Amino acid sequence: MSESAALEIARSIGVGQLISVGEHGLNATFVPFNIVSRADGVVVQAHLNRVNTQWKDDGDALLIVQGPSAHVAGTDLPAERKGQKLPTVPTLNYVTVHFHGRLSYHDDDAWKRAHLEALVEEFEDEWRVGTHSSYKLAEAAFVALVGVELEVARIEGKAKLGQNMSPADIAHTAQHLRQRGSSGEVAALMEEIAVPWAQAREERVTNAKHGHRSLPIDGGLAT
Repeated sequence: MSESAALEIARSIGVGQLISVGEHGLNATFVPFNIVSRADGVVVQAHLNRVNTQWKDDGDALLIVQGPSAHVAGTDLPAERKGQKLPTVPTLNYVTVHFHGRLSYHDDDAWKRAHLEALVEEFEDEWRVGTHSSYKLAEAAFVALVGVELEVARIEGKAKLGQNMSPADIAHTAQHLRQRGSSGEVAALMEEIAVPWAQAREERVTNAKHGHRSLPIDGGLAT
């Protein structure tokens, strides 16, 4: 997926597994986060409880943001056709985003306050500090928190949604997923992302056979 598409999905989910390496090996914590775009790049901000020593793991880290996923049953797929070269088998469709970068920490109240206000704005429709809780009480909790910031070096977005199938077969599978009530969200993503991708792929193949140049695939997915 393109960086912009991956960022949009990660923002819409807002939680992920922060993985880093510390003195005693691998550490992982499931955290809510907010993404900050700056002139010099993207950073992901989160916070940990002070007793969670992962905040001391400055260095290389990975944040995994898991998007929608669904088991695609064999009966969701089109029936096998005479002459096809590979079997039609059940599979898993999914979307995920990986942020690779370096981790650092922030232990000052000004950073924590700005970060928590941004999280509240992102996750809460009505509740606000200053209205439903006092700033004094919120800031009293800062001593138990340490802010962490991932300076993003690389964003990797993956969408496995049946792009190796024909557009008609993807649409067929998405319709069956929706009818079965398994995952309407994954079905919608298949129609939004995988169908156009497969259509563009078929157009490229046709143009190549006839010696025509074709435009690169659009819509957020790399070839």
